[in-house]
Amino acid sequence: MTKHVDDPSASPTAVVVVVFTLLVVITILALQAYFTRVNTQQLETKVISRTPEEKAEVFAEQHRELSEYRWVDREQGVVGIPVEQAMKIVVAENAQAGGTN
Repeated sequence: MTKHVDDPSASPTAVVVVVFTLLVVITILALQAYFTRVNTQQLETKVISRTPEEKAEVFAEQHRELSEYRWVDREQGVVGIPVEQAMKIVVAENAQAGGTN
């Protein structure tokens, strides 16, 4: 004899779907709030709270790295060259290759 099984009730299924949907939305909102808080904190720490002298020192160091020759890895023989020089080399190589870019 075949046993007759009723279809599952829709209301408990709907409750589970609503609960899980709310949990996902709450999780997303909590992560967004956390990201915003950490992002603001990092901005404050790394940019806003720096003195003008510290910022000038960082910019000067970045400028030196972009405009002077330097060793990147002395053991491997890798040298960093100024950005302007690198652009000239790329343009010259591209012209020799017959490229238009």
